[in-house]
Amino acid sequence: DLHPRVRRQRQMCIRDSAYAGRISNDEADWIAAYAKKKNLKVYAIGGIQKCADRFVDCSPFEVLAYFRNAEEVITDTFHGSIFSVITHRPFTTLIRKSVGNSYGNEEKVSDLLKRLGLTNRMTTKIEDAENINEKAIDYAKVDEQLKAHREVAKEYLRKNLEE
Repeated sequence: DLHPRVRRQRQMCIRDSAYAGRISNDEADWIAAYAKKKNLKVYAIGGIQKCADRFVDCSPFEVLAYFRNAEEVITDTFHGSIFSVITHRPFTTLIRKSVGNSYGNEEKVSDLLKRLGLTNRMTTKIEDAENINEKAIDYAKVDEQLKAHREVAKEYLRKNLEE
């Protein structure tokens, strides 16, 4: 079940691959203090973050193993959110608004989490992550939504690839 390079230990994942540095210093300080309080190691997957105990550059298969082994996840990416869902982890998604030439994540991540009934996992304030991650997720319900959306996508592809 585990990828050979991924050891099991108490960890928290931060997924911030293409956007290294998007987590502010204040957010990084909060994450580090929160992880210390919960006796968790912070793994930053795909990008360097000030609060990380370890920076992980890994294959897609290893990414899923890190998520599967995480006690919880804090992310501000679409992929971090969907990997948390796929691996049934408690997670918080930080919402970033697009400002000027700076790309946010609000539209894409909000759409994903709305479709899966998980809007309560979103916040703009890092301090909310503790309360959000304490709330249980009904992954049976989420999996039903995910399955329904996959079927719609498969039907769309079948229809359009036949033409």
